[in-house]
Amino acid sequence: MQIDFRNWWCLVLGFALTGLLFWVYSWPLNLTGPLFAESGPFEIISAFAYAFAALVAAMGVVRARSPLRWYIVMWMLLCIVFFGEETSWLQHAIGYNTPEGVAELNAQAEFNLHNLHAL
Repeated sequence: MQIDFRNWWCLVLGFALTGLLFWVYSWPLNLTGPLFAESGPFEIISAFAYAFAALVAAMGVVRARSPLRWYIVMWMLLCIVFFGEETSWLQHAIGYNTPEGVAELNAQAEFNLHNLHAL
């Protein structure tokens, strides 16, 4: 039995990035604070990762020819929601104000769901 390692680059890259994150998380808080701050590099990178994943899933939806298509559609929609939540639905990039009703219900007065007082 032979193992083809040519297609393992995604797995190796994933493990390398995970190791890098564990290494960065081991740093003192005074060094990592700016990296993980609101609208910091890690938040922007994770938002773009969700956007990229949604595009990849959209390509998968076009190519899939089985019931698997609906599973991929679900993940594409979830990636879009995760991107929106991570960027507060592009509130800081576009610069729109939070509606007053939402700002009162939200812990950070932003336009997102994950900071609602009820959640």
